[in-house]
Amino acid sequence: MTGITLKFRVERSRKSRRTDSYPVFIILENHFDKIKVKLDDVGVSEQELLLWNACSERLESPYSEVNQRIEQIKLEYLKLKLNKGNDFYKMSLQRILDIITLNDVMTNSTPVLVYIRNHYRQAVLDNQSICKGTKKNYNKAINHLEHYIFYAQMPKIRMMDFSRKQAFGFLDYLLSDVKATEKPALQAVSAASVVKKIKAIFQRAYEEEIVERNPFMNMRLVNSSKQRGRLSIDEVAKLHFLDLGNDINLSIVRDCFLFSIYTGLAYSDLEGLCKRDIEVTSEGYLLDSARAKTDKKLKQFLVQPAIDILLKYEQCETYKYHKKALPVPNMVAYNFKVKVLAEMAGIEKYLSSHIGRHSCMQLLVESGNENPQILNSIMGWSNRNMVSAVYYMVTNDNLIKARDRYDAYLSRHFEKAAQQMGLIGACEEMVG
Repeated sequence: MTGITLKFRVERSRKSRRTDSYPVFIILENHFDKIKVKLDDVGVSEQELLLWNACSERLESPYSEVNQRIEQIKLEYLKLKLNKGNDFYKMSLQRILDIITLNDVMTNSTPVLVYIRNHYRQAVLDNQSICKGTKKNYNKAINHLEHYIFYAQMPKIRMMDFSRKQAFGFLDYLLSDVKATEKPALQAVSAASVVKKIKAIFQRAYEEEIVERNPFMNMRLVNSSKQRGRLSIDEVAKLHFLDLGNDINLSIVRDCFLFSIYTGLAYSDLEGLCKRDIEVTSEGYLLDSARAKTDKKLKQFLVQPAIDILLKYEQCETYKYHKKALPVPNMVAYNFKVKVLAEMAGIEKYLSSHIGRHSCMQLLVESGNENPQILNSIMGWSNRNMVSAVYYMVTNDNLIKARDRYDAYLSRHFEKAAQQMGLIGACEEMVG
């Protein structure tokens, strides 16, 4: 039998900017595991912090919502312990936590803040069918809603009280600059993505008969993005042959950005790319991985310029023992430096990390690769809405032919660009 301890702690180093209070954490621990979760519905103010007694784990105040919440949890803990007997110690800490904090008893009187976090823990975080990127987006959407609830000064609003008025208020909040919290306005498409995640949570509450209607239902949202910019083959050649002197940092960013153009990898996929994801076969370098955002499989044979970039860092003493395939900088530095590269190369376009992926798709089609299933394999997109996917499978031979077409296209245009720039022998040296 393993003992279980229940503790409460105020985190003095984690003051919330939106509530101007210090969070209270509940801690459950046994010999094998420990779980620590913030109580979403209470906090300790600056004045109350002086009254917190770490020994009794209470505020030395006769009338305190914090004390009432702690007493409620302690009472539920003792009731559960008595009712379960020895079976209590066989329960998981998460299950005990859900019961004693009443997270498993959701009603229309449950605070919105409690419900959405509970939904995330139980229906999203542990759901194996939801990919990592989607879980991250759910968490981001919930953070936006939490910020809005505190901004609108309704931290205790209940599920049954969250109406269409609050739903539209949330959308307006997302689309606005909020000077008080220094929140910039989101683009309409980004705001729509956030609202869709919250709408799904309230739909679950509706189906569980916790709310009578989904306040986000039939809300008109902008679902399509504006077409992003992309580089032409001539502009890619300018970057490819750009003389950066001895600037190592710019050279790294240029290599990573070009690798994205050659492979179609998004920044998160590029940053997470490991050497084990690339297999050297008799037919060439085979990239077989999955997208970080959607967990969709992507598979392709690499073109020669992409292989040259990999070998450059594989043979470098500084990076040869790294697990990652490329030394990708953080996104802020990366996006800043691709703009510097654009200016140096005379490219009059607003570049960002995702332009590489869009440019790859454009160039693949221009090189003669028009089979949608092959393109989906290279880009890591799903075939589920394509009837032909039932009858047609993308083989290595298909991918090799696609690689050869893209390779020939790049080689042809790079050779032409080298001649125009007067770079004698540059094409043979850099393209191979």
